[in-house]
Amino acid sequence: KVLVIAGPTAVGKTSLSLRMASALNGEIVSADSVQVFEGLDVGASKLPVNERNGIPHHLLDVADPSKEFGAGEFYEHALEAIDGIVSRGKTPIVVGGTGMYLRWLIDGKPSTPPSEPEAAARAKEASGADGDDVGNGWAGAVRALADAGDPETANRLAENDWYRLERAMEIVQTSGRPVGSFKPASRPRYDFRCVVLTSPRIELYRRVDARVEAMVRDGMLEEAAMMLGRGIAPGSTPAARSIGYRQAMDFVERRAARAGDGPCRPEELLEFVEEAQRATRAFAKRQFTWFRGEREGLYTWLDASK
Repeated sequence: KVLVIAGPTAVGKTSLSLRMASALNGEIVSADSVQVFEGLDVGASKLPVNERNGIPHHLLDVADPSKEFGAGEFYEHALEAIDGIVSRGKTPIVVGGTGMYLRWLIDGKPSTPPSEPEAAARAKEASGADGDDVGNGWAGAVRALADAGDPETANRLAENDWYRLERAMEIVQTSGRPVGSFKPASRPRYDFRCVVLTSPRIELYRRVDARVEAMVRDGMLEEAAMMLGRGIAPGSTPAARSIGYRQAMDFVERRAARAGDGPCRPEELLEFVEEAQRATRAFAKRQFTWFRGEREGLYTWLDASK
């Protein structure tokens, strides 16, 4: 059996996973689409090694933030980690809030058609990612995907996740079917027992706001500057599109362009913090929406505030 602890950001998944790992002689597998990236620690809320209570953690720091890393890569890495944990006679505990990662792991890798360069280029053009005027930006691209035949995926995508939008468009164009219609290519090899942690919205949003403030204090802007220094443009990779880092990279870039204006004013920093908090609260809401939309009976819902 594999225990899955899911839920929105800041709801308390990490603390529960440590307690469960201690009680069940377990090892933890992260299902977080930002924690996979090396060097992204503060903004990803990556638990420091000295706070892991000696419990092995997997799928942290396994990917380059300048590269693509998606559900397919997660699926392969996660199964390899789970196989190793089981072989050692321990309990795998999968923890995270990235719904697509968890869906692939629990239900199996879907049998979507492979990507082809020519089809990908057509999808990119149809989504409006080529040129400034085509498609009216992100909102236009989302409408284009919905009109092409996949409103479910269009409604679930994180803002500016062009990689997944273009891939969904490619699948619709080549198959005539939405992404969600493809069934897993094989049966899952493990018995997954899944819970979703929830919390009253006001309490969760307070935790989100406090977490963002702590991230800014502890070095998220420095991590954003590191990515920019490596030539990673805001929104250009999954790491650079992620909530928090996208806003931080935009802020650092704007400040660099206005370096001659003198030091950053407190009101500028406050404006950035509030923007990141709003984006993170909206992200938590989308995570709730995702898990509510999963098949009935898959997840047991637990109130983390009690």
